[in-house]
Amino acid sequence: MIKIPGTKKGCRRSKEAIFAGIPVNVTLLFSDDQYLAAADAFMRGIERRIDAGLQPDVRSVASIFVSRWDVAVAGKVPAALNNQLGIAVARRAHKAYLGLLRTPRMDARL
Repeated sequence: MIKIPGTKKGCRRSKEAIFAGIPVNVTLLFSDDQYLAAADAFMRGIERRIDAGLQPDVRSVASIFVSRWDVAVAGKVPAALNNQLGIAVARRAHKAYLGLLRTPRMDARL
């Protein structure tokens, strides 16, 4: 498994790696929008494999950075909000993931 950052350029590279059958850990994801872009790149790579008659099983992961949000706002928010921003970001990404699982695009691939 190789690490590829979840930037626009990185998503293009992860799509190519997935198509080549290389498992990817998409890193440096800080939002649900970045997660969805990484998931789209993954799906495009898998769809290309299917279209090429290749096995679609290329297990990969997306790594949401949680603690960095909390470190960024430490001392700048009320005490009740300490260590809460990262959790909120993770929840939004998880909600995006669950929404993706319910799409016709995903249904066609599972």
